[in-house]
Amino acid sequence: MSFSNQTLLKEWSLCVAESCHFTVNLTPPSVRCHYDVFSRLPSHDYVLRPIIARAEKCLIYGIKEESRIYKASSSILNPDKGRHRIVLSGDPISGHELLWNAHGGERGSIVIITERAALCAEQIFSHCYFPHVCDNTGSGHTPSALKLARQAIKQPDVVVVILPRNSGMEYMDVFASPQNAVELFQLAWRIQKQ
Repeated sequence: MSFSNQTLLKEWSLCVAESCHFTVNLTPPSVRCHYDVFSRLPSHDYVLRPIIARAEKCLIYGIKEESRIYKASSSILNPDKGRHRIVLSGDPISGHELLWNAHGGERGSIVIITERAALCAEQIFSHCYFPHVCDNTGSGHTPSALKLARQAIKQPDVVVVILPRNSGMEYMDVFASPQNAVELFQLAWRIQKQ
């Protein structure tokens, strides 16, 4: 690793420890959010499925019941205190790609809560791109989703993954206690720099 990469890793690790979160891209730079919202993406199988398989719960904020997304996914959505709980039994991805892929503000943030010990971090991050620190995380998520994430990570063994309301499957934010957030960020960094 070059000196500049080591310096950047150290600086970003300090930011991650302070903010308790970092971002990884789920699509390559050539794709970003330029995909068919009804299509199956590699990140569904290699990132989302392993996280969901071990998730404690998965919630979506800001989905409107008259929207095409709700209509296409209502069979896996249960109302829950002004948000919707995504039913994790069975296969909540196949046939519901629009729910996960929608971008441009068509749906709200999706929050997935899991335990650190259950997260297959090495497997997941090997299918992600460019771990980095984002200063404006609040702009990509509904305020309620961020509030839930920050509350959940007060438990040191919890990791929260949030898919943004505006960018579909382009990236995800990872929230955890300071120690876990730094550990996960550095793991993602090492995997991508190999």
